[in-house]
Amino acid sequence: MRAVTLLTSPTEALLPGFVPEWSVIISVVGALLLVSALVSVLNSRLDGPMKALWIVISLVVPFVGPALWFLVGRPKALSR
Repeated sequence: MRAVTLLTSPTEALLPGFVPEWSVIISVVGALLLVSALVSVLNSRLDGPMKALWIVISLVVPFVGPALWFLVGRPKALSR
């Protein structure tokens, strides 16, 4: 007798062992947020050390660093 396995998602039928879709979506959103924050920091009017600090924060603390840049850092940089 042959065992029947139940598939949990359509992707599992095509790519067994593939990472769940939600984790791919979260990774893509995080990467886009990081890249857009880095581009925004580099194009801002901040001086070198402040740019470096925001870049390090964005790279070390994923999601939170870029979000902080857009909520706190960018408005201050625009007002200069």
